[in-house]
Amino acid sequence: AGESSVPAEKIRLYREAIALDPQLRDARLDLAQAALSNGQDAFGLAAFESYRTLPNGNDSGELAGELANVRQLAAEAMTRAHEYGQAVELYNELLNSVKDPARRDQIRKTRDSVQAKQSLEQVNASRQPLASRSLAQSRIVKPKLNQLPGEDH
Repeated sequence: AGESSVPAEKIRLYREAIALDPQLRDARLDLAQAALSNGQDAFGLAAFESYRTLPNGNDSGELAGELANVRQLAAEAMTRAHEYGQAVELYNELLNSVKDPARRDQIRKTRDSVQAKQSLEQVNASRQPLASRSLAQSRIVKPKLNQLPGEDH
């Protein structure tokens, strides 16, 4: 599966390998990377979660680099799914595992951007109307914000 250059073929082969031996941990990581790289976010996130829930083996340095790449892909997929809290957790794990200062700065900026989106979503949620059977609403509807108050972009 690792030698195939066709993403759909890689995914199929990794799925078959895992079906034959459910204890394969590294194949789950490879499956997650192939699915996330191929735009199959939900499937890739499920494969990554199954990798994380299996008992830890001895992760080699090579696997640690691959794990960091998959973590980043998973965090990006979580952001696209508006699961900002989980994305921030993955970015924090990524910051703890990456040593390169330039990449750490990039990850930190991305994480901060996701945290700002999370804050904006929380503020907008507090501004939404609450539907009730009463004609008189307890909260006035306010327009949705595109940025947090006090931010200039």
